[in-house]
Amino acid sequence: LNDQWNTHGIYAADGYGVGGKPWITSHYGFHMVFWHLPFALSRQYVDLSNGILTFSPALSVPYKLPVLIPNILGSLSVIASSNDNRLFTLSLSIGNLSLNTLAVYNVVYPGSVHLTAGQSVQWTG
Repeated sequence: LNDQWNTHGIYAADGYGVGGKPWITSHYGFHMVFWHLPFALSRQYVDLSNGILTFSPALSVPYKLPVLIPNILGSLSVIASSNDNRLFTLSLSIGNLSLNTLAVYNVVYPGSVHLTAGQSVQWTG
């Protein structure tokens, strides 16, 4: 049970179950930790009530990351551009998205964003 992601297996073994072993351990919930990875890599912050979507990815350019928001699926891609700039592309596959603020690494898209499935926006910075 020396597994940092198996929190229930590590902390629930204190004095209950057969021989002090946990009742439920890794194979029931282990797959759930994978849902944290896209958000950990993209550092996505979303506040749809105020129309805000920002990213501070923990990756080196180039990359393409999923954008996962309830009822919305898309991707964020970043590639190197001219003059040490980066080209940002937010594409939508499913849903509708309206934003007042869209930013990656504090490079803000110039204007509001209104996307439906199949559309994308690009900006540099």
